[in-house]
Amino acid sequence: MSATQLNATTSAPPVGFSGVATPPIATTGPVALTFDAAGTLYIGEYDGGRVLKVLPSGEVETLATPGYVYGIAVDAAGTVYASDIWNHRILKILPDGTVGTLAGSGAQGSADGIGTAAQFYYPCGLAFDAAGMLYVADRDNHRIRRIDPSTGAVTTVAGSVQGDVDGSGTGLQVQHAMGCRLRCVRQPLRGRHRQHEDPQGQPPPAR
Repeated sequence: MSATQLNATTSAPPVGFSGVATPPIATTGPVALTFDAAGTLYIGEYDGGRVLKVLPSGEVETLATPGYVYGIAVDAAGTVYASDIWNHRILKILPDGTVGTLAGSGAQGSADGIGTAAQFYYPCGLAFDAAGMLYVADRDNHRIRRIDPSTGAVTTVAGSVQGDVDGSGTGLQVQHAMGCRLRCVRQPLRGRHRQHEDPQGQPPPAR
């Protein structure tokens, strides 16, 4: 894939972003975007394998080059988490660019566990909840997994086998979940969204 020109000022940024016109950013296969609380934009590249930072001033930095990034999320401390899709791992990238494995053995599988004892099968989208737990759309396991960033403990919170069945927990069946956000699971093959209740069993707020 050829380099894609992305202008970080074309979409509405959060409060604190300068809005000053900046030159287009050359990226290769950008697939994931997220902002931190300070208004810094993070871009995850699939083909280029980089995680880029676009500061509110418009300055662009390469935070790290961890590999085939498919999903990214950032916590309140500015630590970035990336799904290394082809290596079936979730990576932790510190603000200084140091990269480590949070969870995943590197081999495809579906085991829950702590750190490298856990397994994923093409992990994709990432999202944090209000309690700081990290959720992973585990594509070919057809599941949503939850990781405690403080311990690396991985548990399955929704999904079991490939299917199209509403339900709770492992009674829910989805097909190739590729993206997630709080209380929402994306099923790209059906072009629609599935909704999953939070761990306390409370329905999502009205939209």
